[in-house]
Amino acid sequence: MLLTRMNVKNFIINKSEENIAGVKKRAETTLSIIPSALELAVTDEAKQTISGIETQIKAYGGHFDEVIGKQNERNVVVITRQL
Repeated sequence: MLLTRMNVKNFIINKSEENIAGVKKRAETTLSIIPSALELAVTDEAKQTISGIETQIKAYGGHFDEVIGKQNERNVVVITRQL
């Protein structure tokens, strides 16, 4: 999750496709290890924590997609007004 957030920071500084891909890749990588983490979890509390992390990462990714959409809308408005 930390590396996902660091990639978001990079996106905020430089809204490039590379940084968007970095955010999505880190989120997907984190989500891909959730099943293994759940198998290794010994207690129900640990399993709940891991499941909570999964929920948070999915929500974070969804909100990031919303931000990208809003940025694209803003770009259209700015370009349209300049014409």
